[in-house]
Amino acid sequence: EQELKELFLFAALTGLRIGEILNLTWNNIDFQKQLISVANSDNFTTKTGKERVVPMNNLIGKLLQQKRLNNSTDLPPYYVPTGIIVNSFFRSNWLI
Repeated sequence: EQELKELFLFAALTGLRIGEILNLTWNNIDFQKQLISVANSDNFTTKTGKERVVPMNNLIGKLLQQKRLNNSTDLPPYYVPTGIIVNSFFRSNWLI
C-alpha cells in the first residue's frame, strides 16, 4: 500500500499519467538536470503521441534517488508486477 501512495504522490507532483509513470525507465531520469523525459517506445505511446520533458522538484528528486539506491536490480522506478491493477486505485482515490 505504501508503494501505491508513493505512486499517487509522484503522479500528483509531476502531472504524469499512470501509463507514463509505469513506462518510465532510469534512462528517462536526469538527476543532474532534475528532468524526467516522457518518451514513446515500442511498447508505449504517450496520449498525444508527443514526447516531453517534465521538471522534478526536490521532493521527487529525493524520492527517485532513494528508489534508485534501494533498487538492487535494474527494474524501472515504478515496476508493477503483472496482475496488479493500478488504474482502478487511481480512479477510486483521486481527490479533486
